[in-house]
Amino acid sequence: MEIVLTTGLFVVLAGLMVVMIVRGLNSYQNSKETIDAQDKAAHAMRDFEKTTRGATEVLASETDELVFYAYMVGDEQPAPSQIRYFVENNQLVKGVIHPSGSGPTFIYPSQDEFSQMVVSDLTNGSTLFTYFNDVSNQIAAPVPPDAVRMIKLTVSIDKNIQKPPSAITEITSVNLRNLKTNL
Repeated sequence: MEIVLTTGLFVVLAGLMVVMIVRGLNSYQNSKETIDAQDKAAHAMRDFEKTTRGATEVLASETDELVFYAYMVGDEQPAPSQIRYFVENNQLVKGVIHPSGSGPTFIYPSQDEFSQMVVSDLTNGSTLFTYFNDVSNQIAAPVPPDAVRMIKLTVSIDKNIQKPPSAITEITSVNLRNLKTNL
């Protein structure tokens, strides 16, 4: 009888240990996914801020696409490159076209665009960019590109929306310092 009781108690305790270990592993996995999503979002924000801050002209200003000219850091091009941030397959993608030709007129052939994924697993679809004018008022759609002076990027990332953890949302705003008129 004592052996049966001891064995039963051992089985109950082992079951509790297994439950605790599984819950601990799930908690660890959720924490790791949250940290990974935060790192992805932070990287996307830094890339966007660094590239966009020096914009010299905005060409397109949609909620899911932003196109502008800017000099890239360490770039030795004779003119600014054309930068395009856009959404494709739940990814924020950055496309760059370096200028071609000789000055004073340069061309930007779309077939020369080099694209790279900035962040994946987007959950906010086509509502990434919000635009503001020179007095920091939000500009209603359709946004005229020549009125844009500040851009807000909102990125929500969730690897699997069906299970925890919930989406990570990061927001950054960038003043286009080369386009300021309120000095």
